[in-house]
Amino acid sequence: MSSRKLIVGLTIVSILCALAVMIFHESSRLFFEESMPVEFKIADTLLSHEEIACGLAIFKISDSTVSRINSERLKFFENATKARILHKYGNNHYSAWSETPVPEGWYNEGSWFYCGEHELLGSIITAGKKTGSYYSASVNGETKIIVVPSLGVIVYSYFD
Repeated sequence: MSSRKLIVGLTIVSILCALAVMIFHESSRLFFEESMPVEFKIADTLLSHEEIACGLAIFKISDSTVSRINSERLKFFENATKARILHKYGNNHYSAWSETPVPEGWYNEGSWFYCGEHELLGSIITAGKKTGSYYSASVNGETKIIVVPSLGVIVYSYFD
């Protein structure tokens, strides 16, 4: 095989690998977004990270959603108990929402932000320890969601 054919072959393989990684990341981001209740208008994806048994997504929510949360407070969350799209293998139903602080176990289990890193995580954890944010968990407890209106974000994490 000529070196030119080898280079072309390696280039094609590299492009296909990069494309596969991009598709995986986009499908993970889409799964996380679809797992959010429809009440949350997503403005941007700040983080979408998934590993073998865990995942973490941080979404910027729209200004109109933040305004409604600040105005309606816990009432805003009354119907936010079901994923946008029901997935066969997803955690599709969430418990009633509560105002923070989050339960002590969220920190002790080590599973709240088990995988993924982002510059906002410290601020999100701090917000989870005091009043002013809101949280829920999937009915089976594998998924945790926190909304931090002061940061304009919603965080979805799972560990199974």
